[in-house]
Amino acid sequence: TLRPPNPTAITATPLGTGSATSATSVASPPSDERTIRLRVTRATGPLSTSAHPDPYRAADAEEWTRLFEIGEGRFPLSVAHLQGRDAYGCDWLSFASQADRDAFISDPRLINLVQRFIETKSSTIDLGDNQWRAAELRRVRFFIYRIAFYTGARDFAELTIACDPFAHRHALVVRYEFRIDDVEGRARFQLTPDNTDAEQVA
Repeated sequence: TLRPPNPTAITATPLGTGSATSATSVASPPSDERTIRLRVTRATGPLSTSAHPDPYRAADAEEWTRLFEIGEGRFPLSVAHLQGRDAYGCDWLSFASQADRDAFISDPRLINLVQRFIETKSSTIDLGDNQWRAAELRRVRFFIYRIAFYTGARDFAELTIACDPFAHRHALVVRYEFRIDDVEGRARFQLTPDNTDAEQVA
């Protein structure tokens, strides 16, 4: 699948605020079991399945986030390639000025200079451990941007923004993880290939 060309700039037209569509059960925060502190990965690429009709939507949503921030007069810095417990738990850090961004790049301890911690999604919004932790820690500075491309092209997109997801726990869907290794009396088997029948046939 050929990647559709992205624009070099975008115009944002407000569509108004959305009302809640449904009420769901309150979810528990994701479990905290990660041991990896920080790792650097490659930039977001195409979705792993080649059968997806728009495999570049995630990567392009991140690019449209950058363009939106620039258009709003902010100065974004990509951190999507940083993962692990010591990462920022989002895709972008956005600053009020070039000077603030430069100062942060020189000294990442100046976290107070970050105006927005932005997690970009292009479809279902699943928050992992690090993202939920960042949302709880940053609160009103943590934003979710959902960018939906309704066609395979990049003629337009719809951006929906939510601030402080930790304050909107009613919008979270319950997620269950069953830890089978914590079950006493569980049955365990080691499975190995059995070529007995094949040898008898031969």
